[in-house]
Amino acid sequence: MEHKVYMHSINHQYFNSKRDIKTFSHILDDGALLSLRRQGFNYSSSFAGLDYISFADYEKRNQTNNGILYYNAYYAYIRLGISLAFEKNKLASVYDIKDPILLEALNNSDKIHYRMQMLGYEEERYTDLPDEVQIKDEVSIDYLSYITYPCDEFFVSRFFIKQESKRKGLIEEINNLKSILISHGKQLDIYDIDSGILLDEEGIEKVLEKSKKC
Repeated sequence: MEHKVYMHSINHQYFNSKRDIKTFSHILDDGALLSLRRQGFNYSSSFAGLDYISFADYEKRNQTNNGILYYNAYYAYIRLGISLAFEKNKLASVYDIKDPILLEALNNSDKIHYRMQMLGYEEERYTDLPDEVQIKDEVSIDYLSYITYPCDEFFVSRFFIKQESKRKGLIEEINNLKSILISHGKQLDIYDIDSGILLDEEGIEKVLEKSKKC
């Protein structure tokens, strides 16, 4: 699994397999990741605002803000949902990669979303996540390098008891993603986000074995 990538998660706070796979299919239908404005929305409460798309720099996944453990985009989004990985050098040759000004970690209060909303509309870019970068308007899936899947989150979300049920469920998930890719003329590798294991037949067995030890 290539580490020099920018990753975008289609996760929305918590993992929902059916919803995320549907979103994944819509992205491929569009042929690009689109900013909120280009999706037809007129409201945003994030630092990315209406015109920018957030990515996590995978090489910075161990960085934190003010020493707060796991306070970054990788742990908040990437490892909790299906994510799309783009090689950094390829994107940098085509798009203007914005490295936002890093603010102090925001305390949990009612004012957070208001502040994020206001700063999201600014020309200057801001974030409180040390691994975040932003790209304006859209990013073509032609530059998509690989997909990651959150196997551990999937197992937890389904409350599997039997190992065989885990196996069947995970195989079905990966096959669904592969079918969507193939239907759009793409054949890309799919990796487990936590272990980096390629989710082919052999890799799925490795992930299942690992899950038994947890």
